[in-house]
Amino acid sequence: MTKYIDPRSLSGKFQRRILRAIREMGVELIIKTYDRKMINDREVIEVSIRADIPKELMKILKKHGVKLSNKELRAFVSPIIIWDIVREEGTEEIPLGTSIDGNYVITVPLGRICTNDYLIAGYLGLIKNDALWIDAINLSDELDKMGFIEIEGIPLASFSRGKIEDFARLIARKTIGERYVADVLDFLLKKEDLGADEELPLYSKEIASIKDLFKWRTVLIDESGEFSGKNVFIDLVDVPRIVLWITLLAGILSDKRIIILSINHLDKEIMELLSMRKEFIILSNDCSTNRFDAKIIKRNEGDYLLYRFGWFEKKRVVMKEKFIPLFKAVERVENG
Repeated sequence: MTKYIDPRSLSGKFQRRILRAIREMGVELIIKTYDRKMINDREVIEVSIRADIPKELMKILKKHGVKLSNKELRAFVSPIIIWDIVREEGTEEIPLGTSIDGNYVITVPLGRICTNDYLIAGYLGLIKNDALWIDAINLSDELDKMGFIEIEGIPLASFSRGKIEDFARLIARKTIGERYVADVLDFLLKKEDLGADEELPLYSKEIASIKDLFKWRTVLIDESGEFSGKNVFIDLVDVPRIVLWITLLAGILSDKRIIILSINHLDKEIMELLSMRKEFIILSNDCSTNRFDAKIIKRNEGDYLLYRFGWFEKKRVVMKEKFIPLFKAVERVENG
């Protein structure tokens, strides 16, 4: 039966979850947009929502506060509300916690995530059981307690030839120039020492930086080690920035399912590297960049806020929601 849904009854996230659920059951929501205006410095859109809804689903909608009408209902609402009911759930939505009232589960898409809480980062990383955590802020004790295994460095023996070539090309581009990629590749493949070519600037800062990388042994070219199918971490506290950069590059090119980076300052170069991955987790107090799919922030008072980002009619929208992390919810039940 054709019905119009009152947009004003969708201010609650629970009601929007119900609409997303009936969409997944095959009910098409036809949304028309009309006028736009600003209210209290925020843009709102005039919309109507039509759908052919089976009677049994109509009862469910009405029971949970979604108002229906036989005539078109228009209302000005936030673009966030419309985006929330039409957005596609991520292919990998990870249960994050519960709503504050405990009525439903909060999930987050496995994508580009920033958080300021190491427990959240650890939980998201451990879920896939194949995470590499690159730690630049001294979390070794905490990572060990969570079940991450410390490794000395990333073994190039776990890379395919093609990935080693990519690694060599990007190192050369970053340091001595892409024309020397063959020299870097030969060094990585242990064919000859870097600097054998007399034309190379042997004493340059760039050459020293490359050799420093292998002196720090954060990437291993001469041995293999436990790496695949495990949750591991590398301690990069106080290493030179170039060592951090190249180690992160190796991690990104590796086959690890999830890359986690804990760092105090996110700069442009780090973000450019991370953008090579569709999925990663950043642990930092600096989540200000807009290049994330989601942010999970622990606030001073101890509550948690999830920011989900999306697009509606070519404009970026953000949806905020307080939640109780799963590990906190378990604590409440145990102490209940």
